[in-house]
Amino acid sequence: RIESTGPTFVPTVHPAALIYDKSLERSFLLGVYKAVRTAAGIPAEPEPRVTKMPSEAETQAWFELHSDWAFDLETTRTKPYQVLSWAVSDGNEALVWDKAVDDRQGSLNWHLFQHYFPTPGLRVVQNGAFDLPILQDYGFEVTWDNVKDTMIAASILDPDDWINLGYLAAKYMDVFAWKHMRGGEESLHYNALDAAYTSRLWLILRDSLKATGQLTFFDTHIMPLLESVLIPLNSTGIYLDRSIQSSLQDTHRNSLGTWRQRMSSHCATLSTQLGIEFSSPIGPSGTPSTKKVQEILYTYLKLPTQYHPKTKQPSTDKSALNKLCGLDSTGTVDLLLERSTYKELEVHIQVKPDPDGRVRSRYVLGGDEKHKEFTEKGSKRSRDRGPGTGRLASRGPNHQNVPKAARVLYIPSYSEWSLLEADHSQIELRLTQYFSRDKNLAAAIAKDAHLYVTWHVDQMTGIFAFGKHGIHDYNALRDAFSQGNILVKQARHECKHIGLGWTYRMGAQKLENTTGIPLARGRQVLASLDAMFPGVVLWWDSLVSFVKQSGYLQNPFGRRRYFAVSEVPAICNFLSQGTAADILFAGQLRLASALKENPAIGRLVATIHDANLIEGPDSTLPELASIVRSAMEHPIAKLSGTYFPVDIQVGKNWRDLCKI
Repeated sequence: RIESTGPTFVPTVHPAALIYDKSLERSFLLGVYKAVRTAAGIPAEPEPRVTKMPSEAETQAWFELHSDWAFDLETTRTKPYQVLSWAVSDGNEALVWDKAVDDRQGSLNWHLFQHYFPTPGLRVVQNGAFDLPILQDYGFEVTWDNVKDTMIAASILDPDDWINLGYLAAKYMDVFAWKHMRGGEESLHYNALDAAYTSRLWLILRDSLKATGQLTFFDTHIMPLLESVLIPLNSTGIYLDRSIQSSLQDTHRNSLGTWRQRMSSHCATLSTQLGIEFSSPIGPSGTPSTKKVQEILYTYLKLPTQYHPKTKQPSTDKSALNKLCGLDSTGTVDLLLERSTYKELEVHIQVKPDPDGRVRSRYVLGGDEKHKEFTEKGSKRSRDRGPGTGRLASRGPNHQNVPKAARVLYIPSYSEWSLLEADHSQIELRLTQYFSRDKNLAAAIAKDAHLYVTWHVDQMTGIFAFGKHGIHDYNALRDAFSQGNILVKQARHECKHIGLGWTYRMGAQKLENTTGIPLARGRQVLASLDAMFPGVVLWWDSLVSFVKQSGYLQNPFGRRRYFAVSEVPAICNFLSQGTAADILFAGQLRLASALKENPAIGRLVATIHDANLIEGPDSTLPELASIVRSAMEHPIAKLSGTYFPVDIQVGKNWRDLCKI
């Protein structure tokens, strides 16, 4: 905030203004903000003092003087990671060493770093999930209760924001850009500044967490995940069956080849029927040309042009094709949709395991690391994104999006072991009912919620016409579903998608864009759901009113999120989604503790939305299942002792699991 007696003239603007575009708006505004501060005479934060390659005596004196400090490593880019340089800082002064220098001084200083690392005091790090395992590989002892991760802290404060260090330093501190200093003589200085700004950033984030009532939540509920869940998941991975992968790839390749032949033949026939000369849209690479597909669908077949909801450009993605299905009598859209299914599967069956045969995903705890930041050289960097609700996400590959057909690739580490998946049953619906106290939703959850909703939607609208097919009550509907009745299965599938959209407060138009369900049909079912569960709608309205007054919501665990009043869908689903994430985290911490006491019984290998995937010996599966159920179904004191049931399945691969 700048106070003055008159207007302030700003003669300069940030270089971002010269290449301004909407996607870089935040960087532009930050640049203008800095220019205004400079014009108003507000000094920038002083750059920390940097000491390169201090002596053994200087290093020891520094460590004895400081109990709390931040550190940063510069490493090779590929596994096994090797430390190239390292730095420590109290925020004002940074000491940095070149690890590649293999002399007595460098060696002694590294051992001092190792000696003082577990001593009393805070150890602050940006992205500890990467740095700390490397130090452990070098023989460092980590005192986990003393570790604070600024990346995780920033994601708790604003789960939708960018959380890389360059952006966070620009957001919270008025510092000069330094992220271009990588390589050459500047690399040590770059390393030192990373450590210094991490140290300063922690103090700001700590105060912000305290001011928003989230410091205890961060210390006791979130930071323990780093040791117990994040790092083990990143290092363990899931074993991949290479023989099954090879077989699946061959099958997929043959199916895709057959599809290309069918597509070429279809286009030749269609060209003759329409009297328009055109060829198959499949190019030399075997991939359909988007431009040619658009031409066939929108120019030759004259189907209504579908536009991407974000880019507003003509689209032929899966969502667009789903909307065109009922309008195309030539079978062209059906063929293209078939290709979409092949493409989704192809991404996951081509995954490359590490040399030991395991596929390791990188788990991300909230926040968005994808940030195009300005540097003196105009370079841009981008990374990954985590979910805004607080859940864990996985990258490279994303285990949470593996289609069922590709899950057959993943097997236990040993032939005498099995996989066990424990899934919180309908936890978001149960939490919505807990918070809203809607009796009709409680009745639905007590049955098959999606089938129950399907029945009542038909009773209110008649859109499925169950009565005409001899289904006159819910019990008959349930029997028909269990017997595989196609009409009932399709109706339940549609209502499930609409019901999920309803819980996210989608309108009929967005529901159509997302699922392809026709606008009028979606609008009718959404209105039915509002009428069916009035207590939920009243609760949602109360949340929006509360946000208008306070600007934020806070769940029972202490997680807080700020909203604009217009963010109605995010407001309505935050408590259910955010609380579900924290319930899963609490269960994972209990599970990790139990498995740590008896590591031979099993280990966590993945987490998928509301589920945990564990592997363990067949001989101890009943005991493992009991431990998992006890950990995940533990009554939640913060929710009046409520517990949330878990469905457990086991099997020899991730696809073919059976309930126990």
